[in-house]
Amino acid sequence: ETIKDETYLDDTDKISIIYSSEKTVVKLADFTEEQKEEGVSNFGAIDGMRVRVLPVLGTMPAIMGQSLAALALCELGKKPFSPVAGERIGKNVRNRLLQHCKRREK
Repeated sequence: ETIKDETYLDDTDKISIIYSSEKTVVKLADFTEEQKEEGVSNFGAIDGMRVRVLPVLGTMPAIMGQSLAALALCELGKKPFSPVAGERIGKNVRNRLLQHCKRREK
């Protein structure tokens, strides 16, 4: 008798996904002269797609990592994971908050 091990792929309800709908606000960095000489086609994972460079990513990897950690902790603690979308704030409000934090640190 063969016992089939159940995997996550057998039951897609067991697969959790973290997705960010945040739009990219920074364009890709320009190719350096060395990269142009090497051939710009060498800097893509697949044809027509270009590998992004780290400065473009900003804080997204850290935020996504924190989201995944929160999901894992909720799963381990058998608690529901209920993320709430944050309200978008404008550039002026962000700048005002930054200045406020800087004054508090003095």
